[in-house]
Amino acid sequence: HNRAPSRALSLVTACDAAVAAVVLMHDYALLTTAGLESVALDALASECGLRASALPAPTARKGESFGSAGGLGILVASRQEPLAARALSAPVLQAALAVVVRCEVEDGDVLAAAVGSVSEERWRSAMRTHAAHAAPLPPSAPSFRIASLRAGQHDFDSRALSSALGAAVSALQPSWRVDLEAPDVCVLALLVNRSLLIGALLPPFSPRKSDPLPMEPRQWLPPRERGHKR
Repeated sequence: HNRAPSRALSLVTACDAAVAAVVLMHDYALLTTAGLESVALDALASECGLRASALPAPTARKGESFGSAGGLGILVASRQEPLAARALSAPVLQAALAVVVRCEVEDGDVLAAAVGSVSEERWRSAMRTHAAHAAPLPPSAPSFRIASLRAGQHDFDSRALSSALGAAVSALQPSWRVDLEAPDVCVLALLVNRSLLIGALLPPFSPRKSDPLPMEPRQWLPPRERGHKR
């Protein structure tokens, strides 16, 4: 009679351990140049020992352009341990994010669905990954900024998306303040059609006010040659 409860307890313990393992994973989105995803994957594997996968490129309608958002390829990786700094600094990357949300938004109110996808659990998980790479946040009133890139047919613009997501972050972090110049945490949102990616920017990348995409902390060409311009 004691075996059944014991077995049930073992199953519950195993399930709890599996859930804990999922929650404690570090989820990354690594942004590279669209069309060069395979090159970036090979470079990360050979130079950093990182095995990632590339998300399918969004499909544009005839005559439709995705602009800056369409110029990005997205690689994803999920690990139990934080990525090494050299992987985040790989020259093939334009940005590295601790993933808050990566999903396909359902039909209907896309803006409301995008904001509603930012749950407390997902936010805490991303902040745990962010803390593994970034400097400690100030003990009082850390600052944040939302930067958005949007492409496709929507009844709102990037500014509205940033504003709505900012309100969602403020609800999760009531003591945080907005700082567009030098935020402690920069949250980048990428919405192409209904493909949504939201993540916290990781070092060595740093935000800039004039562009949703971060500054690139490297020289693409050797010294004495003309510097790279975006």
